[in-house]
Amino acid sequence: MKTILTFVANDRMLHYLKPFLASFRHWMPEQEAWMISYDGDDAESRALAARHGIGFIGMDTFHPEVEAISRQMKGRFIGHFRKLEALYLPCDALMMIDIDVVLNRDLSPLFLPVLEKRVDLLFGESTWGWVYAEHGKALFPRSRHFSTGMVVLRPAEVTAEALRACIAANAEEFDLCRQPRVHDQPLLNYYCDKQGLAVAPVGGLVPGIASTNYYLKPEIQPVWTDSMPRFLAGEKEVAFIHFAGLKSTEGEFRFKMLLDYYRYRCGA
Repeated sequence: MKTILTFVANDRMLHYLKPFLASFRHWMPEQEAWMISYDGDDAESRALAARHGIGFIGMDTFHPEVEAISRQMKGRFIGHFRKLEALYLPCDALMMIDIDVVLNRDLSPLFLPVLEKRVDLLFGESTWGWVYAEHGKALFPRSRHFSTGMVVLRPAEVTAEALRACIAANAEEFDLCRQPRVHDQPLLNYYCDKQGLAVAPVGGLVPGIASTNYYLKPEIQPVWTDSMPRFLAGEKEVAFIHFAGLKSTEGEFRFKMLLDYYRYRCGA
């Protein structure tokens, strides 16, 4: 079965892209992957991706369903929704991951629960407060409030057209439900909750891996073995570290060595 990993990038995010790519190719050297251009400002990031054997989806690939979703949610097209171009790639399981991430292990086992149809969408961590407004929390009390920093799904079942049609048919309800400051996160959560899809965290279905990856979580502890960084949450391995919202690595930043290590490996 075919699996693909995708991410969105541009040249303003090279400080994240370099450690992400170095860690990704260290742990997953053979995995098919595609970089999606955020806005066309991508000469350096495109070259870096090519050096790591990663395909490229440029601004000439632009589907109207993706634009319609952005315009309904934000009143204009913004590059955050370029992530959804990944849904058009032919594969059995798709991993969409943000680049403000450093991998801590091979993520291949994360595809299995989706490939085996034990779940419709697998996610890395819940993110309370960044999915729904109060109306959405009340309407979907059992929602998993998953972060879209890393999700695995079957693109044959979660299509851009299905997402567009869902929020178009329920426009008033969706506007009341969604956290207005976020982009694809309320969109994918609302679609899964509305359609009754089976959604689960990594830690519930992949043995030995924690459902924790946000860098500010105190339970994530770094361990260096044989000059390699590894991270644990209790007795479980952390699949990746997600630096969402990180503004600075100055001062007593406990992951600075990790980022410097992978930047060095990338030749940064």
